[in-house]
Amino acid sequence: MDAYPEHHWQPWNFQKSPTGWWQELSERFFNGDIHAETTVREYMDDLALTYGVSGLDSWYVLAQRGLKRTDVAHLQILGGLEYIMPRLHPHHPWQLAKFSSPKRAQQKDLAKNLNQIFGDDLNASVSQPALDKR
Repeated sequence: MDAYPEHHWQPWNFQKSPTGWWQELSERFFNGDIHAETTVREYMDDLALTYGVSGLDSWYVLAQRGLKRTDVAHLQILGGLEYIMPRLHPHHPWQLAKFSSPKRAQQKDLAKNLNQIFGDDLNASVSQPALDKR
């Protein structure tokens, strides 16, 4: 990429991105860097083409349907869809819970219901035993 700096590279299209590239992009994105935001927007546009996302609400379906492992890892580094999408499209009425996987959402609902029923008794009964320190 350094050999042809005039070319507009898309590191996510390489089999392996440059070391630290995603972490650096994430830090800049979190800090509000406009160039990082543009790069993340380009990445998301590319993902939309790859997965056939046709509108903003289609991202919920994609989050439930599943992504390739590398795309999941990249999105997690950037904060996840629940962070990225409201940053890129702040005027859309996002329902962030829809970005959670069904299993995770069900687990959260189950934990909430069990805590309502059993309260502190539940936490005491599932506490971890002390480890034997030898």
